[in-house]
Amino acid sequence: MSTKNGMTRRDFTALSAVTALSFAGLGAQARAQDGTTFVIASNTELDNMDPHTALGNIPWAFFINIYDPLVRVRHDPPTIEPGLAESWTISEDGLVLTFNLRENAVFHDGSPITAQAVKYSFDRLLRLGAGMSWMIDGIIEAHGVEVVDERTVRITLSQPFAPIMQVLPWVFIVNPAIVEANKGDDDGQSFLSSNPAGSGPFELTRFEAGNLYGFTRFADYFVDGGGNVQNVIWRIVRETSSQRLLIERGEVHYVLDLTAEDMNAIEAAPGVKRVIEPTLQPFYLRMNTAHGPLTDVNLRRAVSSAFDYEGMIDVLGYADLLHGPFPANLPGHNAAMEVYRTDMERARDYLGQSAYPDGGIKLTYVYVSGYEQQRRIGLIFLDSLRQLGIDLEIKPLTWPDMVAAARSPETQSDFMAVWQSSNYADLDNFAFPAFHSSQNGNWTNPVFSDPKVDEMVVAARVGTDPTERTRIYHQMQAYVVDQATDIYCATLQRLIAHRDNLQGFSYTPIGSNAPEFFPLSLT
Repeated sequence: MSTKNGMTRRDFTALSAVTALSFAGLGAQARAQDGTTFVIASNTELDNMDPHTALGNIPWAFFINIYDPLVRVRHDPPTIEPGLAESWTISEDGLVLTFNLRENAVFHDGSPITAQAVKYSFDRLLRLGAGMSWMIDGIIEAHGVEVVDERTVRITLSQPFAPIMQVLPWVFIVNPAIVEANKGDDDGQSFLSSNPAGSGPFELTRFEAGNLYGFTRFADYFVDGGGNVQNVIWRIVRETSSQRLLIERGEVHYVLDLTAEDMNAIEAAPGVKRVIEPTLQPFYLRMNTAHGPLTDVNLRRAVSSAFDYEGMIDVLGYADLLHGPFPANLPGHNAAMEVYRTDMERARDYLGQSAYPDGGIKLTYVYVSGYEQQRRIGLIFLDSLRQLGIDLEIKPLTWPDMVAAARSPETQSDFMAVWQSSNYADLDNFAFPAFHSSQNGNWTNPVFSDPKVDEMVVAARVGTDPTERTRIYHQMQAYVVDQATDIYCATLQRLIAHRDNLQGFSYTPIGSNAPEFFPLSLT
């Protein structure tokens, strides 16, 4: 395989090794102070770099920097801005979108980005039916993406979909030549899982799973401007307390995973700026409704009533109670329905109606290793369940292991602590990935499947009448609450800390806590 300027992949690997050594040769504090190297710390690592199969905020944080979509979403409130497409038109009925591509856009190997590459990427995403394909499932079909000419692509929707422009930032364009050269027998999935084939403002030049990742600015990026950051080091730091110390000492510029206690501790820290902003990001304890004791709906209702909601909020700190499965600040939320709150008498009543009237069972609770708040929530939950005669095993797992366990009901835990990603500001963002059965096997919805819910989710996502969409969503929310599909916990606030010499950062409630690298400068 050839890369830019005629380099072979062996040459590219050697160059990456040199870059890695240059990174390694700098001490931690020196890297954070050298003026062009931006250092970020996170406790969640990346297990898959294929933009058409990976799910979650951490993969997205990588993709926005090493790939390009047709359009990008930025700022607060979220605003759609040009990406690979410099302009676009939408037909009056909203079904036909025509995009005009930038003439100077190239992939990292120097080859031009054409309308054919856009079609190839959409077709591959739809063909694989994984990753972010759920956003356009039933909305864009393979034949719906057409090459008009080298710089023009037309997308025809098979059904109306109000948030279509909001989901397109999640469809990243891959280099067809590289994917085809490494297609194998899995459509290039094995190759792309650890080898980018993009065009973004940065190239991945170091990849040490579980340790760190290195990025270098792409010299021939087709957008003018940007900040002065030339290199980025993404460090894996498991403990949030360690992240806090690193940001306080100036050894990193930006941290993603601080707890409420950490944020309080750095309030007056010199040189540190806190970012505390509302999100559309709900926190659930996903229940295994397909295997084990929690297939019993009355047991699910019992544990939902026993859960200590106020204790959970005390742990999270910067959060608000969820009223049902969806954030309350979006159109279509059902504020009138009754939801579960801590009521041990009611919990015992539900338990008596279950197959386990005296408890006597052991359930498992898993959370992402290093997330101290999730560990403490597990301890609170353990105390609550003991009052029902139920034991709870609390197990930390790495994020890749949690994703792997979610692939089947037999390996999925009884409870899984998870934040639902805020990809776009519409209830479909939460209804489809978290409750539609087509998503089974993904961390967003490991096991829950109900034909009634599937029907409601699809009807609402293709609806054009806001009143009718609201009616359907109200009905759906009341139904899943009655079925106690999950423990609906809280809507979190975004907690970020960065050094005050970082310029160019713009907060958006969409996607990851991680920033786009391109506009960043260090002063």
